[in-house]
Amino acid sequence: MNITIIPYPFPNDISGVFFKKDGKLFIGVNESDSEYRQRFTIAHEIGHCILHPTELLHYDRQEIVHFRAKNLATPAEVEANYFAAELLMPEERILICVNNGIRSISELANRFKVSEEAMEYRLINLGLL
Repeated sequence: MNITIIPYPFPNDISGVFFKKDGKLFIGVNESDSEYRQRFTIAHEIGHCILHPTELLHYDRQEIVHFRAKNLATPAEVEANYFAAELLMPEERILICVNNGIRSISELANRFKVSEEAMEYRLINLGLL
């Protein structure tokens, strides 16, 4: 996708941004976030780019990307979160793990390299919790 990922010392309330310039996509991710949060933020921003292609610049506050403020989430944010969840935690892969007896949120989160919070929400949304 011709994406340049830029770790950046954003203020604590900003998790990520993307902008498009000259046909290239740039994603800035808060360098103080954990590796797993950065992965989710990057996937979330890619979701915005694919699902909302007319946007040229977008930034996300942590409470929106990381499920903490559902009342602030716009339909576009919900879509980007769903995209990121499906990209990083594909339903069929989760079902394979669960059917093979892996049911611990912590173990599933580690396998998929996401936070336990993200995995918990994914399992809830899949009707597995």
